[in-house]
Amino acid sequence: MTHVTSWRCQVGDPTTVGLKTLVAGKVVMVTGAGSGIGRAASLLYSAEGASHVAIVDRDGAGADATFDLLRSSGGSGVVYEVDVTDEVAVEDLMDRIVEEHGRIDVAFNNAGISHPSTPFHELGRYAWEEVLAVNLTGVFLCMKHELRHMVEAGSGAIVNTSSGAGVVPAPGQPHYTAAKHVVLGLTRSAASEYVRAGGHADDRGRGRRAQYPGPGGLRRYTPTGELL
Repeated sequence: MTHVTSWRCQVGDPTTVGLKTLVAGKVVMVTGAGSGIGRAASLLYSAEGASHVAIVDRDGAGADATFDLLRSSGGSGVVYEVDVTDEVAVEDLMDRIVEEHGRIDVAFNNAGISHPSTPFHELGRYAWEEVLAVNLTGVFLCMKHELRHMVEAGSGAIVNTSSGAGVVPAPGQPHYTAAKHVVLGLTRSAASEYVRAGGHADDRGRGRRAQYPGPGGLRRYTPTGELL
């Protein structure tokens, strides 16, 4: 039997559930891992006991630097230079990780870009489409092909990076704001299909989670897509 629980965690909160209880021995994939949040998450997952971290970024040099840091701390990882807007490349990425490491236990869809603030009426179509391609379509493509393998395995967890702009509009950032709002919708949609509630077991008795780190910390959704 499986149970869907909920939590909101913040830095310094003594009730926060440690990552070690969630990722120890797991195969973890992180997109946008060549810098910033993605790099920090990759190192943290490794430090908290992940058996292997797939470091994914279209910036090969940045991904290599993350790998060097992870390896120097005793972690296990490999670099995949992939553009998340390319579905063929994303599908191949997920297949390679499963072929090489047996499964994808945790997927952190974090790759994203931003542009300087621009008044709505001056925003060019290219800028609009570029931000949505990475921040929204990239998340969709990754989730689609992660879920193929997680459904087959009977378990897995997907974490999507949203933003404060996914809840409160960011002036001068209509494209970024739109993308981050829809990431929350994608997460809810996945939750409504794949989360297993208490009393409902899947084929291996383990649930799938759809969640996102946003304002106030980590948030989870119920099987009907409601925020807990």
